[in-house]
Amino acid sequence: MSVARRLDALEQSLTPTQRVIGWLEEAHAYGDMETYTRALIGQPPDAFPINRLCREAAQAARAAARGKSAEEINRAIRKELRETAFRYQLVMALNVAAHEQVDRVGLVHAALGGHVGVLPAPP
Repeated sequence: MSVARRLDALEQSLTPTQRVIGWLEEAHAYGDMETYTRALIGQPPDAFPINRLCREAAQAARAAARGKSAEEINRAIRKELRETAFRYQLVMALNVAAHEQVDRVGLVHAALGGHVGVLPAPP
């Protein structure tokens, strides 16, 4: 079996969680989300993370359900897509919540720092 075929077989055996973690590792290689997003600008829609993850999930489900009825294959694909999209959306929601929390804490520190600056000096 060639290396490419082994890699394809490995990618098709990934769970939705493993697939999303792989995408996260790829995104983290850019250092931050802004740099990663800028790298995606100008790419075809198939390169966008959610599109690519869903395409890979559908291919994996199709390969795993090979030989089954069309209804069973479609059911497997829908399940894999649902689980992958849920995990992707969960990561994105957690990322937004974390950034909002960091921004909020920064504003609180700035406000407290401003109040401390206007306190009268001790006699």
